[in-house]
Amino acid sequence: MIKMSFILDAIALILLASIVVVDIYKNRKNVKFFKVLVLRYSNKFVKKIEDFSEKYKIITKGFGLISFLISIPLILLICYFIFYSVLKLQSTVALVLPSVSGFKYPGPIISVPFFYWIISIFLIIFFHETMHALVAAREGLKIKSYGLIYLLLIPIGAFVDVDEKRLKKISLRSRIKIYAAGSFGNILLALIILLLIFLVNLTADLTLEEKGVYFESTTPNTDAHRVNLTGVITRIDNHTISNIMDLKKFLSNKEPGSIVTVYTTTGNYTLRLVEEGNTTMLGIQGARTYIVYKFNGDQAHTEVLIFLLYLLKLLEWIFNLSLGIGLANMLPIVPLDGGLIVRDISIHYFGKKRGTKIAKFISILFVLLIVFSLLLSLRPQIKVSLPQLF
Repeated sequence: MIKMSFILDAIALILLASIVVVDIYKNRKNVKFFKVLVLRYSNKFVKKIEDFSEKYKIITKGFGLISFLISIPLILLICYFIFYSVLKLQSTVALVLPSVSGFKYPGPIISVPFFYWIISIFLIIFFHETMHALVAAREGLKIKSYGLIYLLLIPIGAFVDVDEKRLKKISLRSRIKIYAAGSFGNILLALIILLLIFLVNLTADLTLEEKGVYFESTTPNTDAHRVNLTGVITRIDNHTISNIMDLKKFLSNKEPGSIVTVYTTTGNYTLRLVEEGNTTMLGIQGARTYIVYKFNGDQAHTEVLIFLLYLLKLLEWIFNLSLGIGLANMLPIVPLDGGLIVRDISIHYFGKKRGTKIAKFISILFVLLIVFSLLLSLRPQIKVSLPQLF
């Protein structure tokens, strides 16, 4: 049987591809093809960026200042994590790839559900490049082009092209602002998503309430089946059961064969607990938390609960990936933004020839450390105790 997640991913992909085809056709005069990549330019968005930077000078100036202030701390932070993990022989590095129908990649790869991956990557790169453009415009650079990037018919982000000759002539401080702005955009997105997660959870707490555990059926040849256990379980003995975790916690402290009294919305039932797979069980199947609306006490619609679940999961992926990619981008590896910052600082203080060599050495060093960290995750005997960063 085809999994429902695969069907949903397929439908989402078809809808997404249809929207992209319409967008490319409508703007075909501003589209360029590079093998499997499609660049859709937008002169209107360039004008909007320049207008925003000019109209809200204080805001864009603040973006640049914050980017400058966090640039070196972020570089030092990500370097610390890499060095620490390698010295401890622990991997903190992983690749991020989309998966379909719950497929899990082997090795140091984080499998992200396709639909979540598309939305997350698009938002992350959009915020990243837009912040580059806003700060660049504030620092007096001309934005040559801005647009969307499609991998075949899949949107994977945005791009910005600034005046490179002018970029080399502005001050080191201004260049650091522009380089670090992308990661600041990712951190800003993560903070916005964190606020949304809080608001969604707050809304759920204000409108929904856990009132017990309901189940689909009882297990044959058990006391639960013989006494015809029905209704929503709200209490067992003197323990309140508000959700499925309460039920699991109660059963984990009981031995098979124990006699308990189960209180439900349809009555009280005395029965004997059973053992299934070395685990103490009540004798019910398809158990789920019973959730009601606080304002009327009716059972919450399944569609509402599924929507909230998917929304929170999506927000969680966006938060983790945005924060992780923002930090990863500050690695001192050219052409990453962190590498460009280290390169320009080295050239500024040690001269072009020597500074370039220093930056190149640092880049190679951290590439080797990243590769080593990835290889560490392939060794099953090494326990990974540090959190994944990206």
